[in-house]
Amino acid sequence: MVWVIFYKTKWGLKIRAVGENPRAAASMGVNVTRIRYVSIIWAASFAAIAGASQTIGNLGTFVDNMIAGKGFIAFTAVVLGRFNPVGTCIAVFFFAIVDAFQLTLQATGSHIPYQFPLMMPYVFTLVAFFATGSNAAPKAWGAPYVPE
Repeated sequence: MVWVIFYKTKWGLKIRAVGENPRAAASMGVNVTRIRYVSIIWAASFAAIAGASQTIGNLGTFVDNMIAGKGFIAFTAVVLGRFNPVGTCIAVFFFAIVDAFQLTLQATGSHIPYQFPLMMPYVFTLVAFFATGSNAAPKAWGAPYVPE
């Protein structure tokens, strides 16, 4: 669904244009500040829904450190997916397989100390993050836009 929004709608074209070259988007009549604020509000809303589903849906209660670094893994999946929704989905499946493998390894009763399987997703995250880099990031990523 995210791919369809980004690549098949005018709204998605505006978001991508603002991310790549905000000055060029502004010259075409796009309100860069509005697009950026609305995009941040949507992203924060989805993050809030994810947090609520974690506490209410999965566990039914709040526990300290319940996310345990999953946000860093999600950010790495976006970088590994080259900021493309399809690539990010594939990267998320990769990290899910690694997480499921470490749970299976613990459940089988292996003689490996449980701390090593627990750190497997994070080790794979660091390796993937440093191996790919962020050269596929949008050109204006993190750069402030000051209208002329």
